Amino acid sequence: MRAAVRPLLLLVVLCGLAAAALSQPNPGAEANYLGWGPNSPAAFPDGVSATAIQKAAPGYTCPGMVIRVIDDTTGKTIDTFSVENPKETVNAMFTGLGSNRKVQVTADATFQSGGTFDPKHIEAVVTTP
Repeated sequence: MRAAVRPLLLLVVLCGLAAAALSQPNPGAEANYLGWGPNSPAAFPDGVSATAIQKAAPGYTCPGMVIRVIDDTTGKTIDTFSVENPKETVNAMFTGLGSNRKVQVTADATFQSGGTFDPKHIEAVVTTP
């Protein structure tokens, strides 16, 4: 009896592994994307610049994006830049932050296809010189 069960158990384990591998997302498949542009965000004296890149998957649109600068010590929002129906690249510049200030820069975008929503969030921490 044990001899008959072992091959069956091995078959079940292999089928389970194959099913798990097939259910993983395909890295080459198109999906909604939100990321930072090259060398972004970047601190400069008294401020921060940020470039966010969004790419909607087929059938989706990006109706809005918000880029925020948040004080890293207090967690309070310092400034916000919002745009409706953004282009693929969104640039924001925040000035008057002071020197040697550590801030979080975040970007949020919502992708929509009919009644389906796919929110995305990215963040980085920089210190003004």
